[in-house]
Amino acid sequence: MSSAQQIILLFIVFCSAVAVLGSSVMSFIAFYKHNATLRKSASVTFWISIIILVIFLKLIDMYQ
Repeated sequence: MSSAQQIILLFIVFCSAVAVLGSSVMSFIAFYKHNATLRKSASVTFWISIIILVIFLKLIDMYQ
């Protein structure tokens, strides 16, 4: 794998990790504001980010 491909994969992993943290903050805010829509949105964002994170971490591990 070239260096540029590895940097792109690491950038995607970093963005997914930030999205997981962001969804945790959204969930925290939704809990205190009793907002069901925000809670559902945070949950969907969390699980999509986790799936993307795991897929790209496996790709990085596979190519190294």
